[in-house]
Amino acid sequence: MMHRAGRPFLAWETRSPELKWLFLQTENETRRGRAGIMKATGYDRGAFGRNSKVLKGWARAQINVAPATPDNNAQIVIASGKCNNFEEFAPISARLNPGTLLYELVPDFDFEAWQESLTGIMEKATTGKVIEILNAGGMEKNAAIVKLKIAGIGRDKASELIAKGVTEVDIEEIQHPRTGKKPAVSLSLKS
Repeated sequence: MMHRAGRPFLAWETRSPELKWLFLQTENETRRGRAGIMKATGYDRGAFGRNSKVLKGWARAQINVAPATPDNNAQIVIASGKCNNFEEFAPISARLNPGTLLYELVPDFDFEAWQESLTGIMEKATTGKVIEILNAGGMEKNAAIVKLKIAGIGRDKASELIAKGVTEVDIEEIQHPRTGKKPAVSLSLKS
């Protein structure tokens, strides 16, 4: 089934007078990454699904499901995204039982620590991070950008930090001329 914006979702018509339709937005249409998972709870919980204005308007209630760990979906967080007719429920966590392949409630899950892990993973982006990467020795500028991206710093911010390091800190940018191409650029710490 598709909604007006052409986004796929699953829908079932039920026989219950209390629940006419059950909609499930597909994995490809929900928020991804740390920033998306943070929207499962809190002020942005109603915007957890991408391009979901139509579904949000149709739905009387919305349940958000997000991974509890970055590695796999063996443990999930289930949170209320919207509820029109009664009080929203507090978030709960469930863990997959490999024997039954059913999720079981985790009563002692620390939601505060989970939310902190989502906001605290990214290191503060500073020129110190560039210096830390270059301490192992000089490298091509693109390789340094890739290492900064792995550390959770976006490409534009990484380029900005490198430029700042060249002008304000002890980072040296060396251009190596190449025939018919832009010069190769390497970075190293000034001696």
